[in-house]
Parts: sequence; C-alpha cells; structure tokens
Amino acid sequence: MQIVDHKISVIVPIYNMEKYLVNCLDSILLQSFTNFEIVLINDGSDDNSGSICDAYAEKDRRIRIFHVNNGGVTKARKIGVEKASGDYICFVDADDTLPIHSLKLMLYKAVELDLDIILGAKSYVINGFSRNILKNKIDGIIFNIEFIQSLLNRNCSIGSHGKLFKKVLFDLDTFSLPREIRQNEDLVMNIRLALNSKKVGIFNNLIVYNYHHHNNSASQSQIMPLDLWIDMCNYCLDAIERANVYTQLKDDFIRMKLDTILILLKRQQSFDTNDWIIKLIAESKGIKKNFGQKLCVFFMKWPKFKREILFVYRVNNFLV
Repeated sequence: MQIVDHKISVIVPIYNMEKYLVNCLDSILLQSFTNFEIVLINDGSDDNSGSICDAYAEKDRRIRIFHVNNGGVTKARKIGVEKASGDYICFVDADDTLPIHSLKLMLYKAVELDLDIILGAKSYVINGFSRNILKNKIDGIIFNIEFIQSLLNRNCSIGSHGKLFKKVLFDLDTFSLPREIRQNEDLVMNIRLALNSKKVGIFNNLIVYNYHHHNNSASQSQIMPLDLWIDMCNYCLDAIERANVYTQLKDDFIRMKLDTILILLKRQQSFDTNDWIIKLIAESKGIKKNFGQKLCVFFMKWPKFKREILFVYRVNNFLV
C-alpha cells in the first residue's frame, strides 16, 4: 500500500494565537504530502484567531473549523480527534510550524515499518532562526514498554508534537484529565497511547517540527502546585497499573516522581505538607540510581526538611 492511500488529520488547538496562526497554517498547507485534513479547534479565542480560521476554511476544503467554548488544550485535542477522519493523527501547536516534508517523512516510516507511533527531531526556532536541533536520547525501533520507560526517564520527547499516531490508539481514556493539569498532561496522553500500541519508531535524522520559542510559549507559564503534580503522577500510575505493567515500570515511575520533586524545588516552590515526599523517599530505597543524594542537595535549601534530609542520607548509605 502506498502512503498516498493513507490520510493524516492535523489537529491544531487554538487560543488567542492571531499573531502566529497564519505562519502555522501556511506551513501545513505547503506540505509535500497532500492527503491530509486540518482540524482547527478554536478554543474560545477572544482575539482575531476565529476569523483567521474561517477565512482559511473558505479557501481550502481540507480545512475544518470548530468553534468551542474555552475548555483548555486537552479538551481541544480530544474534540479534534473525535472530529478527525484520518488514519493518523498529528498535533501542531498554533504558534509552531512544520517543515515542508514533515508529514511525508513520518508517514513513510509508519507505513514502511508498520509503526503505531513515530517520533522525529525538532528544530528550536528563536526570532525566525533555527538555534538548535532537539533530538531524542534514543533512536530506532522499540516496543511500547521501552517507549514508556523512555518517556518516564525523559529519554524522548513527552510532548504531543513532532509525532504521528495511528488514530486507532485513541480511546475514551486518552484525554481523561482535569483542565487544571496544564503541565505534563502530554506525558499522561503518551503513556496511554503507548499502552495501546506495539511498535514505536524514533528517528533523530528526521526533523519534523519547528518549535518556536516566544514569551507566550506554554513552557513559560507558571508551574503547577504540588498537589496537581501529584495528581498527574497518579494518572500515570493508574494507566500502567490497569495495563498490569507496573512491575516492569516501577523503578522508572519512581524516578519520574523524584524528578518531579526536583523540578518543583528548582523553581523555588515550598510545600505545605511533606508526607508525599517522605513516602517517595522511602519508595526510592530500592532504586539503583542514587536519586536520594540529588534530593538532598535541594532539600538543604529548606531547613524545615532537616529530618527528611537525614533520612535520605540513611537511605543512600543503605543503597551504597
């Protein structure tokens, strides 16, 4: 079967992106692979984004626009997948762009190698110039459990973009998250999709996405409080427990939780309660890598964690 026999649905959630939207849509319309549709979800924008979408939809019948009440990016992606008619799903943020051969390169690999999920490299763009190529730490064909391990250990991109997914991987649980979880929600989505997949291809030689950095980027938003990060971790845990693969992923999952605490501490966030942290330190006792010592370095910034610091040192000494 030729790649032209397959259709890609490119889903673009949009909220107040009038400044960047034209460049985004033009980059998709210029793709060398043409059997695609663009599903635009105008998520309650109060700028000119909706009008721009309507104008583009009138010019090209491959574009479908849905105006919805503001519900957040996760809900917008959910609506986009529900409306999609393609065999494959590709997510694009409205302030980013696609290289001209992006869809063709990813689909060719998917069909040739019978892959469920495809990851490529990204170009990091500042002020219109590519400053760096963001590659995954691993490369090649892996199976779903290896992919989840790579996600948990940040060895590959946890974002929704720069990827191609078979649509059949999506189910009712894929986007089941509260709106308040606005960071690392892509990690939960990727884990859920991975559990429905078999083979994943990671190709660092394919640059398939242009990530444009600007002051309104999602990564610049205020970090979530601890309780929501705990909720995010619990959603990941629920997915792997229901798939009966927790034993295989236990160490990687605990490392991910430790890294979560490190992220919060690096951002100078203090905690009203430390029960979760104490439990996490105890869980890390069986982890081969010495994450406890890394925690100590950051805990020393907060004197009230002195008791926990001493406990971590004891755990470390036991591990050594």
